[in-house]
Amino acid sequence: MSFGTVIFDTRFWIANLSEWLGVVAVIMILATSKRFIRRPVVFKYRRREMITLLSLYAFILLAAWAVYGGLLPFVIGSNLPEQLGARLALALAALAAAAAALYVRRQPLLSVAWGRPLLKPALQVGFALAIMSVFLRQRIYMIIDGVSQTEALALLALIAIVVAEETVFRGFIQLRLADRWGDLAGWLVTAALYILWILPRWLLLGQPWQTLVAAAVMAVLMGYIMRKSGHNAAGVLFRTISEWVVLLA
Repeated sequence: MSFGTVIFDTRFWIANLSEWLGVVAVIMILATSKRFIRRPVVFKYRRREMITLLSLYAFILLAAWAVYGGLLPFVIGSNLPEQLGARLALALAALAAAAAALYVRRQPLLSVAWGRPLLKPALQVGFALAIMSVFLRQRIYMIIDGVSQTEALALLALIAIVVAEETVFRGFIQLRLADRWGDLAGWLVTAALYILWILPRWLLLGQPWQTLVAAAVMAVLMGYIMRKSGHNAAGVLFRTISEWVVLLA
């Protein structure tokens, strides 16, 4: 089952619903640990952060429309399946813009949810979620039997895509919106901004709308994972494996 050919059927929704419910259950259990107790990230110059955030988002949104509309060619990932090449190019461009903003503002990785103190417990949660996804989607035997070169390249591309996207959205954008408008609003607005950013892929490339709904739910879940764990590692590990095992069908 590939990203662009998902058929609207009960199997698609059962697989996704079981995974989504499993994520919520695991996070509710594991993220209540005292290891995730942390001080909220606070930004001193909130107005400047919002200006930087809006400028960054305007850039990556225009880039998405330009790439998927054929106005800007991309050369990354010509051997990758489906639209992974375009996704990789856009994700890296977004990450480069965010990294530039961090460098200019001299802000640490903690300001994009990559702080060191919570890294280990976040990886443990992410590993649990990833294993859960593999078993719920019944891909364990496919992985044991071995993966093709194309599937291995897809995994590498997805690692880069997910790290970049989650750093920009759940790290850079969500933390700053949460500091300005509160945790709940920051979470939900970030999910909405992410959905708007990926919308050109469906509008201009004609992908099935049910996969857009699934991506929207995933955006909400990723924000939830980051809120509870305080770190991007958990969500990155889970989302990478979740998207990859879909390709193995």
